[in-house]
Amino acid sequence: MTDQRLGLSIKGSAETIGLEVSPGQIQQLEQYARFVLDWNQKINLISRQKAEQTVAGHIADSLAALPLLDEAAISSPVPMTVMDLGSGGGFPGFPLKICRPGINLTCVEATQKKAKFLDLASQELALQNVTVVPQHSQELVKEKELLGKYDVVLCRAVAGLKELVKSSFPFLRPGGVLLAFKAQKAEQEIKEAEKELAKTHLRVKTIKEYVIDGKSRQIIVLEKQ
Repeated sequence: MTDQRLGLSIKGSAETIGLEVSPGQIQQLEQYARFVLDWNQKINLISRQKAEQTVAGHIADSLAALPLLDEAAISSPVPMTVMDLGSGGGFPGFPLKICRPGINLTCVEATQKKAKFLDLASQELALQNVTVVPQHSQELVKEKELLGKYDVVLCRAVAGLKELVKSSFPFLRPGGVLLAFKAQKAEQEIKEAEKELAKTHLRVKTIKEYVIDGKSRQIIVLEKQ
């Protein structure tokens, strides 16, 4: 797939969920997608089957959180602080950073090779105010300067909601939100996490539903009281 076709695929996927992305952002998202595809030959960032189509879908899925990020920005300080917990190949943090360059983004990724990729990708894309932390969240809670600091924590394809609540809530400030990306069964996961939600003072604010490449997706929005 050429860069132009890749860009059209990203644009088309974004438009199916009602998002308008500027030509400059599309160009930078293309550059990021191509960097992911190149590195995917060396380390496993995404599935290698239909990789071009897959990376476009991952980007569009990441961008589904843009309206939620914009809503959180209304009541957040400037610059807004965002943590991408278990960032992997940079989804959803990097696509969101490309479209909202004013945020301060911290990518937490315990796998050293993936953390190195994220560092190089941020340099390749000339992204400012991106910090890559090559640690597990369980180790990171010892870093007192990070506790209660973040306006938004992003979690995509990391763990069940019960576990996400435990690992993310220490980093959220009061009034901050956790955006948990889910393929399905949001209501079931919320029910299973009820005790943990009560313990951590997180409440379900809303569930965003959308479709990417014919597949139903959900983002659970939880606010720290």
